[in-house]
Amino acid sequence: MARIVELTYPDNVTLLPGAMQNWRDLAASDGPHGGALTGPGAASPLLHGMVDRLLTALPEAPRRCLVAGPHDPALLARVAAAVGELTVLVRAIPDATTIGTALPDATVLCGSLAAARSHGGTPREGASAHGPYDLVLALDDVTRLHSLEEEPRTWRALAADLAACVAEGGTLALGIENDLGLHRVSAPIADVSRDDDGNWSPLMTWDATRPRTPRQVADFAATVRIAPAAAVHQVFPDWRTPHTAATRLDEAPRALRDLLAALVGRPVGDRPPAPGLLERRAVTMADRWPDVCAGWVLVWSPGVEAEEPPPCCRRAPTVVRSAGCPGPTDASRGPPGCPARGGSPPPIAVPALGRTLMFDLAEATTDSDTPRIRHLLAGWRAWLEGRAVGGVLPAPYADARFATLMVGADEDCVPIPLEPATAPAPLQEAIWTALADLLATWRAAGLRTPWPSSMHPHTVFRALTAMAGVPAPADVDRYWPDPARGTATARPMTRQEMMAVITRQREQLRGAWSRFHWDERQYLTYRLEKFGGRVGRRLRREARGLIRRNEAQ
Repeated sequence: MARIVELTYPDNVTLLPGAMQNWRDLAASDGPHGGALTGPGAASPLLHGMVDRLLTALPEAPRRCLVAGPHDPALLARVAAAVGELTVLVRAIPDATTIGTALPDATVLCGSLAAARSHGGTPREGASAHGPYDLVLALDDVTRLHSLEEEPRTWRALAADLAACVAEGGTLALGIENDLGLHRVSAPIADVSRDDDGNWSPLMTWDATRPRTPRQVADFAATVRIAPAAAVHQVFPDWRTPHTAATRLDEAPRALRDLLAALVGRPVGDRPPAPGLLERRAVTMADRWPDVCAGWVLVWSPGVEAEEPPPCCRRAPTVVRSAGCPGPTDASRGPPGCPARGGSPPPIAVPALGRTLMFDLAEATTDSDTPRIRHLLAGWRAWLEGRAVGGVLPAPYADARFATLMVGADEDCVPIPLEPATAPAPLQEAIWTALADLLATWRAAGLRTPWPSSMHPHTVFRALTAMAGVPAPADVDRYWPDPARGTATARPMTRQEMMAVITRQREQLRGAWSRFHWDERQYLTYRLEKFGGRVGRRLRREARGLIRRNEAQ
């Protein structure tokens, strides 16, 4: 017998055709984002900053705003504070309930995009009728606007419906994930194989109307008649939590694209570096960064200056431009030597191909060049010791992880920090954290190292500390397997780690089988020798008896 479950949701939530009951695009409260979005906007200061700049650049505050798709509740709260009336459209009833509870003054529509367009009623007393909106935000693509309860629709049809929601003279900000992005190619677990609601989409693979190249994105942008031109921002390194954005990369100088390679590969906060260490190196050498971005954020707005700023790389909250790039910096904080807001950009000696110490160490370990590894680690440790004051590293140098340090272009190759840490750190703590992060990056990338794959990571970590000339910590578990957080929390194994385990088990099985065969041969030899001796003795006895009988006769 079917069990009837009563739906409960706040008064500011309106259920429309296409609402999905047993579905959730937002992460569970005990998930990695603590109830936040599993897509763009989750713990991403970059997306928050882009929305803030867009709202500030508009000539006047939008009277009505539509946010289409699941977005970070913190981002929704910022938008709600800047607009007159906020409407949020999601397809999952649990998500609508969560957002409606967090934003009691917002109007939350739950259903398909087509139903929301045709909805002309008022969800609660005193609310204005739904119609064209002055501002429409859909930073999470349009794939999660498609409901299981409606007929399949193409990506282009959903995007056209979304653009039709914008009022005359309004603004549209649309995110488009890149199916050919480096985050897809190098992901340990593909999104299409993840077993959660938010990754389901019938438009994932076979929809030919979806833009997948910069040229296709430009062609699509030209078909939207909201504004004469769209500002196109490319985001890196992944679509879920981007931390770097770039504009007009095809016109940027090579030095700026090299700087982008270093920025994309660095870890941000307590998150590990993006996967695809070797793939990023190949992309940089081939100079193909515009083609492998995680996605695009397009902004159409007649009220905002259509001409984009000079080619730049933006990583919230810092904007870094090459030495030859005109225009002031927009950095609230940046690498050591970076001027304050409003100053002129300093000359940045960007190393060729955006080399970081992580890349140099990756090359050394794949070559099993232990002298080179020892030389790099000792030089890095000496550089840190020269900047420590009383055993404490100042904030500009406290983040000593190798992916955050570009290789200097001078004769001494003095490292160049990409950005300061949030606070000073003890010298040894910074060194141990960086070495553990190095080992975690090697293993996640599946790199060949001078140490056997069967060797325990703690042993390899102690070997790295010896190479760097520092004592190993007493509690190695504190730095492995999650060195950035300083805890030994469990995490899923990557494909490379699983393959390493399989290879190690195959080697152990091969060795056990070899020992078994050796033991079998030894046993057979022993049995033959023993049995052969017994047969020989028996034959000799029989021969002697036969001889005696013959003599007696």
